Amino acid sequence: MIGALLPLCRIETEARRLPRRLAEPLALLGLALIAIPIFTYHNIPYPGVYTLPPTLGTALAIVFLRPDTLSGRIVATRGLVGIGLISYSAYL
Repeated sequence: MIGALLPLCRIETEARRLPRRLAEPLALLGLALIAIPIFTYHNIPYPGVYTLPPTLGTALAIVFLRPDTLSGRIVATRGLVGIGLISYSAYL
């Protein structure tokens, strides 16, 4: 639902106008909200409030990741792009 609301709220359009120094911390926060649960969540009830941090992190990453930021360059590394290319096929 959060992903469906992003285009409806036009947040991405407004986020593109933010200076890099403001977009960078929000993008890094998004990546942290995705990464930390990967290593800290064990046997959590699903669905529940535990899914909120990675979901919000993904929304932040979608909105604020840009090629000119450190976080954008991290996500564009060859290894992460490779994981991204196979992840949906592996999921199916």
